[in-house]
Amino acid sequence: MGIKMEKFTEMINALDSWLWGLPMAVLLLSGIIAKETRHYLANLDEKDTTEIPVVRR
Repeated sequence: MGIKMEKFTEMINALDSWLWGLPMAVLLLSGIIAKETRHYLANLDEKDTTEIPVVRR
């Protein structure tokens, strides 16, 4: 009985970590996403004139 309960506890802990991990990642990145979205929406007509680097072999 003890081994089954231990396996069950490990499974619940793994599931809990996964379920909390995704929302925490979204929360950590939400500030960056909001900032980039505001910049994008405020500058829809902006053109990027940055030269694209070319790797020569």
